[in-house]
Amino acid sequence: MLLGLRAIGSALAQVLTHVTASLLGNLVAILLSIPLLALVGILAFGTRSFSLIPLGVAFLVGVLPNPCTAGVQLVARKLATDDYVSAGDQWSGLRTYARPAAGFWLLSLAVSVLMLANIVFYARSMGTAGSIPHLVVLPLLLLWLLLFAFWISIQLYIFPLLIAQEVKSMRLIYKNATLMVIARPAVNAVVIPVWLAILLFSSATGLTTFIGLALGAAVQHNAAARLLPTFRTGPAG
Repeated sequence: MLLGLRAIGSALAQVLTHVTASLLGNLVAILLSIPLLALVGILAFGTRSFSLIPLGVAFLVGVLPNPCTAGVQLVARKLATDDYVSAGDQWSGLRTYARPAAGFWLLSLAVSVLMLANIVFYARSMGTAGSIPHLVVLPLLLLWLLLFAFWISIQLYIFPLLIAQEVKSMRLIYKNATLMVIARPAVNAVVIPVWLAILLFSSATGLTTFIGLALGAAVQHNAAARLLPTFRTGPAG
């Protein structure tokens, strides 16, 4: 748990002490993410559910490994590991990691859509007299909700591992991200809710445009930078 609190504190401090780099990288990421923002707006308008806008922006742009944030992510990684940050790191991150991140983003999106479709199906079945008994529907709904929450938790570590690992195998990165979530529950119980709250709050208030993505990335990389060594030195709380 202390590792989680330290990761959050370090993330806040790094963004505040490197405001220029954070603001610039965040702005570039948002500009590149305009097609995703437009998609969220179209979906919200089509469903007449404008409350979906902050949820959609937080999810598609911040939670999933958005390739448009590759520059922000590389800067966050360097700050978390006390590496030197240069003016060209934003573009270096985009050149190096945007393409592989796109594959991760598409896969994470596809799995998320599948899970959400099952959640919606069973949620609707709860309110109707269908062929599936309610005693069966409720456990299945809860199961899909738990699976979706776990899947979202895994996304915290996808981009940090994509940058940190020498082997960029999609299978290996998802496997390692899964292990990091399962093996360190106390740390993740602190970090993941804060990470999601930052992204959702910044999306709802418009801060995503200026600093939300940079702060979210800082939390991701500080958490990963503190957890990765514990897998070599033994269990951590």
